[in-house]
Amino acid sequence: MESVINFLVIGAGPAGMSAAIEIAKAGEKVTLLEDALTIGGPVYRRNLKISKKDHNPGREKIRANQLFEELAKYSQYIQVIESATVLGIWNNKEVLYTVDGRSEIVYPKQIIIANGAFERPMPFPGWTLPGVVNAGGIKTFINTMQVRPGFRAIVSGTGPMLINVANRIHETGVEVIAVLDAGNPEMYSPQFLEKNKAFAFAQSIAEDLNELHQNGIPLLLNHSIFEAQGQVEVTGILYGPVDPISWKPIKEKAIFDDADLVVLGFGYIPDNAFSILANCQQVYRDGLGWCVVRDSFMQTTVPGILAVGDCADIGGMYIAEWEGKIAGIKALENLGLIDSDLSAARMSHPLEELKNLQDYREVLISTLSVKNGIWDLMQDNTLVCRCEEVSLSALKNAVDKGAKDLQAVKLYTRLGMGPCQGRNCAPTASMYMCHQYDISPTEVGRINPRPPVRSVTLGALAGIANPQK
Repeated sequence: MESVINFLVIGAGPAGMSAAIEIAKAGEKVTLLEDALTIGGPVYRRNLKISKKDHNPGREKIRANQLFEELAKYSQYIQVIESATVLGIWNNKEVLYTVDGRSEIVYPKQIIIANGAFERPMPFPGWTLPGVVNAGGIKTFINTMQVRPGFRAIVSGTGPMLINVANRIHETGVEVIAVLDAGNPEMYSPQFLEKNKAFAFAQSIAEDLNELHQNGIPLLLNHSIFEAQGQVEVTGILYGPVDPISWKPIKEKAIFDDADLVVLGFGYIPDNAFSILANCQQVYRDGLGWCVVRDSFMQTTVPGILAVGDCADIGGMYIAEWEGKIAGIKALENLGLIDSDLSAARMSHPLEELKNLQDYREVLISTLSVKNGIWDLMQDNTLVCRCEEVSLSALKNAVDKGAKDLQAVKLYTRLGMGPCQGRNCAPTASMYMCHQYDISPTEVGRINPRPPVRSVTLGALAGIANPQK
């Protein structure tokens, strides 16, 4: 690949694919990097195995196929590189990535970051046992591998993804005990679904709720997993009701059941590692954490760097596509490849669609925002940082010694020093410290990523291509 390129898109989910397609429509070349084996993101990713049964019917598959067809239509302009892991962005938009055991630096004039979000970790007794998995991960596993992930499962968390995942698990032959939603989401109500029936997201929720009922799977509102039990893997669970306002577990009403699979879905956190490394301004948002600052055209505070989809602000696949379109068009305008009038005309419809979906986004974020009482599930020996095996008692001890922000806690305990660089522990530690010690999120701060953001071999770094402009 040439070292200096006009357009680079990081992440080939709905947002990234949409951005690349808009750039290609103008007859301009764009490079699309995806760190997974196949493009599409967790929702749209294609199967790696052929199934006799269509595991993903309906609008998700239809829209996914439409995007894949559009991408293929403009393939002469879109260079797709799969299994390409971006390791860092710095020094005026230098991007280092690795693929096939080698690494390369490119110098894009416009970067569109579209690497999505990661699932919010939810520590509780037994959460590190084999058999406890995240909802997005299990859905991707089912979508790509077509393998039954267990025999008897509980699905716990908050939000509509739980229902969809429970249905997909049921299709593989797993017995789903129940779906436990710690909240009582407005978007489950007949009034909300009727009001928004013209939108695809409401149609999807209604279809999933109906399918859950047909599958005979109970939906228990204001309930949560309390504990996963087992010696070497999950063999049993404790679950029960939580307080409707605080989500504090009502442990005296706990119920035991046999299970070998616990599926968790407590919302998403934007994966903003790349925008932080690129020195883009961040702001703390209740319910989400630290988010990159953008204007209405998806531009960050660093010229030439745009951020779209769930890596910037949680909204799901419908919003991600529209944001990707806007970013692709704006990137073309920034390089003078289309004039402002044509840019405005092409953006008009996507901007209107985003405006129409704003209420949905606000309700979604509210639904996925965990309440402080849920942290009472943790016990002193519960691991907060699984990479470095830092327990809740170690976190408490660090705070007692004077650590009032995450950087100080990191120095006291090694929390956040593992391969994930804090993605799986910093959100938990931050929210716990804010709740338990009445410290503001901005005072707690964050654990900043360092390149390489993902693990890489020294061999892959040894022969970096294009190290100089």
